Amino acid sequence: MEREYEFVELDSVASTQDEVRHRLESKPVVVVARTQTAGRGRRGNTWENAERSLALSVGLTLSWSPEELTVLPLTAGVIVAEALDDRCDTLLKWPNDLVDDAGGKLGGILVESERSQPARVIIGIGLNLVWQTPPPDRAAVGGSWDDDSRLELAHRLTVDLIAAIDQPGRWPRSRYVRRCLTIGSDIVWKPDGAGRAIDIAPDGGLIVETDSGEVELRSGAVWSVSGATLPRPRAGSEGDGS
Repeated sequence: MEREYEFVELDSVASTQDEVRHRLESKPVVVVARTQTAGRGRRGNTWENAERSLALSVGLTLSWSPEELTVLPLTAGVIVAEALDDRCDTLLKWPNDLVDDAGGKLGGILVESERSQPARVIIGIGLNLVWQTPPPDRAAVGGSWDDDSRLELAHRLTVDLIAAIDQPGRWPRSRYVRRCLTIGSDIVWKPDGAGRAIDIAPDGGLIVETDSGEVELRSGAVWSVSGATLPRPRAGSEGDGS
């Protein structure tokens, strides 16, 4: 049975994340806006609005451990990528970017949570729908997007995301790995780490092969990712069976 949620549509808002935070009580709250004037990405980066974009935030309370919450950005990435399959080929750049097959950024995921039990969790999704001349390293889904199709996408993402969240402990790892452009790439991280990404760990970490052996990185540790056109994931990578 699908969970009920409050759906709020706005033309413009400073931040859908902040708007959800103000409104969130017991029932899930969803805020969708055409544009954000103060949208933000991971680590406080400013979100750039495309000519036509989707800014969506889903807020709910979860009795999850901090370890379980670490896979939420990856789960959301899979949900969004699969919803766009009939529009464009969408890949995932670990941990939270949606990209096209050339590595251009189509959008991103931002998950914010409070250190409480149950935790108030807000999952933000930003997508570039139409952008005739995007900045370097940016891309757009493309095609025709009217208000109806944009809202239809917002509702689908909400329903699919809540359904995935209602299955804790079983995140779609194998589906993430199949789309992950980072796997096979050479990466560097602070202060002086370097290696090649080879897999995604069960807890969502990035497994990297270095000269001294395999290490697992967390999302906050990666400084730079390069080589987006290197080979796809190694054969035989184990997933969740989904």
